[in-house]
This record gives sequence, structure tokens and C-alpha cells, in this order.
Amino acid sequence: MVIAVSALAACTRPASGARETVTGNLLMEAGPVLAGHPNRARSPLRGHVVAIATAGRRFAVSTGRTGRFTILLPPGSFDLTGYSPRVRSYGLDEACVAVHRVKVKAGTPVRGVDVICSFP
Repeated sequence: MVIAVSALAACTRPASGARETVTGNLLMEAGPVLAGHPNRARSPLRGHVVAIATAGRRFAVSTGRTGRFTILLPPGSFDLTGYSPRVRSYGLDEACVAVHRVKVKAGTPVRGVDVICSFP
């Protein structure tokens, strides 16, 4: 009986290397109104999104011209930051001003994450 309970418990736990899908968009937000205002114009950005875990581990994914991204992350909390060749200073890609925090749980995909670069 103990063996059956142990086997059942093993089936309900996520594998140690389990990853979950996080999908979203890298967007540029511009316009004369305040950042985050619903009337600011948003457009997709080509570039990449970096996810940094609270422990410091980094994951990265590229975006195409549509700005859409899908990244596989282990369970935990992550800060997502965007970079784009359209956002440059002294010839280097700069990070977007905004950082988007996500919480990843095993077995629960995270959808609709917008990583937004705001410009005046």
C-alpha cells in the first residue's frame, strides 16, 4: 500500500525540469498622454525579451516584426524586460523603461503578457 501512495504522489508533482509556456508581445507605446493610459498608441517591436528570476537566472527569446514571443520558464517569479534595435543609445540596445513581473506555476500557462517600451 505504501508503494502505491508513493507512486501516486510522484505522478502529481511536476518534474524537476518542468517548464511552462509564457506568451505575450513586445510593444512600443508612444504618444502625448501618460504612460499606461489606454489612449496611447502601441505598436509591435522586433527585438528580444529577457526573463530574470528572483535568484538571478536569465532566459531570453527573440521577437520578430510582430513582437510576439513564447518562452518556456521554470516555476517562479520573473521580471521580463524588452530590448529592441529601435531603442538605442550610443549604438547599443537599451532596456525598455517598464519591467513586467510574472509568476509562473507548473501546469498553468501564462498568456497575454505585454512587455511595453514607453516613449514620450
